[in-house]
Amino acid sequence: YGPEMELNYSLDFIDRNSKLKKPLFIYLPVHLGNKNSSQNFPAPPIYGKSGKRTGELQPATMQSHVEYIDYMLTRIEHKFREINQLENTIFIVTTDNGSAGFGKDDVREQKGSRVPLIVCGGNIKKRGITNELTDLSDIFPTIADICDAQVSDVDGKSLWPFLTGKTDKHRDWIY
Repeated sequence: YGPEMELNYSLDFIDRNSKLKKPLFIYLPVHLGNKNSSQNFPAPPIYGKSGKRTGELQPATMQSHVEYIDYMLTRIEHKFREINQLENTIFIVTTDNGSAGFGKDDVREQKGSRVPLIVCGGNIKKRGITNELTDLSDIFPTIADICDAQVSDVDGKSLWPFLTGKTDKHRDWIY
């Protein structure tokens, strides 16, 4: 199961790099939530409370994919807790505009893109749900800001001042 292989590689990467005591960056583009070439959702494995496979598959639905992504993020969070780096870790979780019938190809199904953006971790001001405007072009300058890297000629605007509470406003418009 591809997403499980990607998860296991990410967990191993965290282990290997934590021994080097250097900062690390994981970009994990999970491809769940998309239909395969025969327009079916692949069925993810079911996990028991111990985090072990039960040997069964979940029904192949968008809900089962979202539940598996939640499982993956929980495993990654626990790995950072295990190596005592959870407070030094920032999680940025977002999606593209979804699969057909879920806002991507057929707007009759769901108006708008309905893309979540969850950012949490060290130095992030807890705000809960906010109506501030942002788009995916803001992610790169935000990561650059977190890393104290200077970037120019980018379309996005760093969310870091908003995320850390230095400002309560991010954007007035998106084009």
